[in-house]
Amino acid sequence: MIKLTKKQARELKKVVQKHCRGVHIPKVNEWKNMNNDKIWRHFVEEMIVIGGAKPADTLRDNRELQRRISYEKLRKLDDNRKKRVINSALRKIGCRYASKAIEKCWKTNALVNHFKILKYKGGPKGFCKTLGELDGLNRESLRIALVKKELPRYGNKAARDLLMGLGLVRQAIAFDARIDDILENKIGLRLPKHYQQKTKEYEALEKLLIKEVCEPLKIKGVCLDRILFQKHDAITA
Repeated sequence: MIKLTKKQARELKKVVQKHCRGVHIPKVNEWKNMNNDKIWRHFVEEMIVIGGAKPADTLRDNRELQRRISYEKLRKLDDNRKKRVINSALRKIGCRYASKAIEKCWKTNALVNHFKILKYKGGPKGFCKTLGELDGLNRESLRIALVKKELPRYGNKAARDLLMGLGLVRQAIAFDARIDDILENKIGLRLPKHYQQKTKEYEALEKLLIKEVCEPLKIKGVCLDRILFQKHDAITA
């Protein structure tokens, strides 16, 4: 069981208050202001950041590569051509696990598979509409569960990160290496090994931080997530 002492909670709240300026927080239902290309890029970036986030920054700075792997461009290609285009883009930005042997590159094949699934679901915007129609008190949990069910390779972290970026989930935290680094080495929290792959432990930590840190500060989990991720270097300096 993960425990957060009162001292650790106070320290984390101080970190949040000190570093909250200049942080981009996605708006509620931000996906509604995006076209299929922009939404698809969120799905692409979720696969890219597995193993390291910097290549995703490189993609954001390269409009030509963005155009080349856009939803509308890829929609016109057969699967083999899609794989070649996607694989070339992944390797060009230095994406980790992007094998030159296309058939062995799990990221390339995952993205082509996700593309087919999204196309079947009415495109990226159509899938977001389906997610948005899941309503009720547990709507965010239902949306996370649906992404994990429909899209192979999406686990606890990736599903939350995707949905927060699209404005479909607010009370969540996408625990990654940067956030773990702050929690362990700055706050002194002891995290269980491989907890990201264990849904019960993941959700327990998420709920704990939302209750003990976010609620007293009157912020959502997405705010805590974005502050710790975007301000990691300043926080750990």
